[in-house]
Amino acid sequence: MAKYRDLNRLALEAVRPGGLLLTCSCSGLVSEEMYLGVLREAALDVRREVRLLAVSGAAADHPVAGAFPEGRYLKAVFIAVGAAGSGPGRSDGTASRPRPEWGRPMSTENPAR
Repeated sequence: MAKYRDLNRLALEAVRPGGLLLTCSCSGLVSEEMYLGVLREAALDVRREVRLLAVSGAAADHPVAGAFPEGRYLKAVFIAVGAAGSGPGRSDGTASRPRPEWGRPMSTENPAR
């Protein structure tokens, strides 16, 4: 999880204000909730406002068994990135602050179904 956080911190710092970030995980050991939490923390760390645009995964031809949630291993998250220093953040890396704006999450359902 620390590596995902570091990688996404670097990515958020590299994206210009108004830019988009596509970040993915293909680990069955990392749930969607865990991955979104890492992305929120990375945004806090670099003080970037972000908006969650969409969360997606594998196509409909890759069904997930109800008894095996780890089968939903592929997570693709589309984020709109705001200005640096404009969002809530951490001064020492540990202080709790309000979460960045995630907007209204879009459905993770496949619209082609």
